[in-house]
Amino acid sequence: MKLDNSHYHLEKSKTLKNLQINSYWNCDHSDSSGCKARLITTAVDNSRHRIIERKGNHSHEVSSITASVKRAGLLLASRSRNAAERAIDIVSDTRTSVPIVVQQSLPESNSLKRRVHRN
Repeated sequence: MKLDNSHYHLEKSKTLKNLQINSYWNCDHSDSSGCKARLITTAVDNSRHRIIERKGNHSHEVSSITASVKRAGLLLASRSRNAAERAIDIVSDTRTSVPIVVQQSLPESNSLKRRVHRN
């Protein structure tokens, strides 16, 4: 399981069940670049976590492609909530509004269309 926090990706390292269900997350660059950033979260429900503690700082930059993919996803979600457009048109416009290198990192069109329908 992965967590996206300000465009940095963290991987769940363990979960402890005490008074609350706490999950411990390490930056997914901890092995490759020695990043020491960690989070501790508590479960709000099955799909949401609330950050209760941050430890360490990221020792690397966020990839500009990762940040652009995230922005494209936010644009897609925003347009799907505020417009009566067809899903295929929203996905097509979102894909063509970003550079090719970002388009290659976006999920497949069918996956993006399902995301539009969920909102």
